Amino acid sequence: MKSAIRNLIPDLPPLAWRVLRGDIVSAIGTGLVLPFMVVYLRDARGFSVEIAALAVSTLAVAGLISGPIAGTLVDRIGPRSTLLLSLVSCSLGSVILAGVTRPWQAFVAASVIGAGIGGMWPATNSLFITIVPPEKSARIFAVHYATLNLGIGIGGIIGGLVANVDHPGTFQLLYLFDAFSWLFFGAVLLRMPGVGAKIRLDAQKQESDEVAAGGYRAVIKDRIYMRLIVIMSLLVTLGYAQLQSGFPAFATAEGGISTRALGAAFAANTFLIVIAQLVILKRLEGRRLTRALLYVCLLWAVAWTVTLLTPELDAGFLRAIGFAFAMAIFGLGECLISPTVPALINNLAPPDLRGRYNAGYSFTFSVGYIIGPAIAGFMLGADLSRGLFLLLIASCGVAALMVMALERKIPERANRGSTDEEPEVSPVMGV
Repeated sequence: MKSAIRNLIPDLPPLAWRVLRGDIVSAIGTGLVLPFMVVYLRDARGFSVEIAALAVSTLAVAGLISGPIAGTLVDRIGPRSTLLLSLVSCSLGSVILAGVTRPWQAFVAASVIGAGIGGMWPATNSLFITIVPPEKSARIFAVHYATLNLGIGIGGIIGGLVANVDHPGTFQLLYLFDAFSWLFFGAVLLRMPGVGAKIRLDAQKQESDEVAAGGYRAVIKDRIYMRLIVIMSLLVTLGYAQLQSGFPAFATAEGGISTRALGAAFAANTFLIVIAQLVILKRLEGRRLTRALLYVCLLWAVAWTVTLLTPELDAGFLRAIGFAFAMAIFGLGECLISPTVPALINNLAPPDLRGRYNAGYSFTFSVGYIIGPAIAGFMLGADLSRGLFLLLIASCGVAALMVMALERKIPERANRGSTDEEPEVSPVMGV
């Protein structure tokens, strides 16, 4: 048994595990508040659901602006320095959000947090590439996503137990700890000055070539990469963005479950990812990464179908189980997407533009979190909650067709999971 578990854990450098240990603390802080922003602003602060959903969208608007800037900073000053700036911004925003009493304050807090998150993703992904070879990138991305969700799961359970809409102070406590967790991760990075130096040196050596290539103009000209960015923007809109907007609002209103049950549903999602991520990573090694994205579309369509049908159940505990089951299915899709898209992006990226390519990945989350919560807020406010999830299910089908078209265009060298051996054909994964 122990041997089987050891075989599932990828061999990563010690520096990678140090970064991951700092990151998991910040993930616990994120988990404390992740499911509750709409609920906090709507129920504890008395804002309308439309205002609460738009505040979530503001996170993405700020990230949309900061992401491209962070991509340039990663290529010029290194991922470590860029990540430190992002962590400070996230911490400051959480402190502001803890004390909001008016809608404009929520938008300010969301802007500051969003700016930090927009810079954090390209910096983190680029940082990992300085620690492991690009051909092994899928492994560290998968482990990162597993540890990230372990932290979020722990935080979600604690947050579900502490949060109480009748006592805003409980939410304030959660947001203040979230602020502390970002700073803790920053302190870990400050004790690792060598991390991030390689990509910074590469960028300096190739600066003249990078300028000649046109910076972001060169990125935009990569048609295969841009098609992947469009697909991911759609997947974030119909998937991840709904975890903070459509799903919690629907589950607590139409589904009638408590904040504790909502926290348990998110815990089911995150712990499923922790358990399944490394197993799925083994199945992906040496196989087409785009094929995994097809399974993501299928699994997310099933998850939203279960969500749509769960309020029909009579008993409250059955509805709680139904929503937790939907989140577990959604988590299986996340297990497939986490090692694939970052690996695809870094396989396609020239070394001197890696920060900008990863910033494009961050851009997809910004776009998705702008459009997704806005759509959810509008449709929920117009009593079209069931129509929202029917739209999400149909969009999964559209995304699947787009992935199939991309698979015919993407180079084979970029479309394989990390492996120490030659790629193999798998009838199980359909490659």
